[in-house]
Amino acid sequence: MKIVSNSQQCHRGWTLTELLFVMLIMIGLAGLVAGSIGPVKNRVTRYQASAQLGMLATGLADYNSEYGGFPICEDLADSGNILYKTLFGDFDESGKPDWLATDKNDGAVKTFVTKLQPHPNVLDSDPETLPQGTTYVLDLDNGLTVVDPWNMPLGYINFRKGQNSQVPNGGGAKNPTYDLWSFGNDQSFKNEATWITNW
Repeated sequence: MKIVSNSQQCHRGWTLTELLFVMLIMIGLAGLVAGSIGPVKNRVTRYQASAQLGMLATGLADYNSEYGGFPICEDLADSGNILYKTLFGDFDESGKPDWLATDKNDGAVKTFVTKLQPHPNVLDSDPETLPQGTTYVLDLDNGLTVVDPWNMPLGYINFRKGQNSQVPNGGGAKNPTYDLWSFGNDQSFKNEATWITNW
């Protein structure tokens, strides 16, 4: 009788049933991972929007310190454009702060948020072709506009004192100073619970 050592034993391959079982496990794991990507991506995007609002709030506080008030904006359609012009100091919307576009800096126009420099392609391309979240400033119908990570214009309201009967002392409708918010991924603009706000 011939004795076969362990090292000489033949190795049996996987059966079709075992291969199918392993493939089912891998497909199940892939499904779990794919299902969690959407919520994680949404949380990261919301965090980016919150950080952007914080950056703009800091710029607005600096603007207030310099000029003794916040930029006035009474029309929501203009809010992203007003944020861009006043915080970046680009009232002629050339893509550069006004004092850089002239020969002398008389100090009349200041930049409070340097990160609002438009992406070079913004001035020459259709906003729809830019990848989501690539820039804070897009060239929309009402001029260069500060947008959130969903490429939607930000909301900003600051009424003049006495201009709005609902807000007789000026400021925002929710805050005594101003209201600043992102609609988030709310395409209906009605689900306030999903917005990212400063109130």
